[in-house]
Amino acid sequence: LWLSALCICFHYSLLALCALMVFCGCGKNNAAQHYESGWAAMGKKDYTTAVNEFQQVIDQNSRLAESYRAEGIAYYSEKAYPEAIAAFSRSLNNMDDPDKEFKKDVQFYLAQARMDYGEVDKAIEVYSEILKAGEDEQAFFLRGKAYISMEDYKNAEKDFAKKQQSPPDRP
Repeated sequence: LWLSALCICFHYSLLALCALMVFCGCGKNNAAQHYESGWAAMGKKDYTTAVNEFQQVIDQNSRLAESYRAEGIAYYSEKAYPEAIAAFSRSLNNMDDPDKEFKKDVQFYLAQARMDYGEVDKAIEVYSEILKAGEDEQAFFLRGKAYISMEDYKNAEKDFAKKQQSPPDRP
């Protein structure tokens, strides 16, 4: 009788261990699958599914900066600007040791979302932050356009002049 109880106990312990191994061992893999599924949905312009997939990655505390960026792009594509702004901001806040180009990419998305939402002054702040990191032809140009939308032609002219003087961003 005690041998039968021991076998049952062993059986349940083994099942619990297997379940724990599957649950813990597949977490990162599962996050990668959700991340890939999110981009696949983006390719199909299924932004609701994309947001859900990227949120699954975020819920697993994985690839936060990349996932929030991707989620922001999905929201932006749906013209859900407040949600896009929040997601891009979270992406920037979750960069531990950011790659300079990745950070700049997210900042450009954030600035554009702010422009489209009508927060021109905040977009100008983002473009200015990009320029603090180094001269950038595109940032000068877009900030100049933002100044024009605010009828600040003096600052727009300065930025367009700087754009002409700055070296090209990319070969």
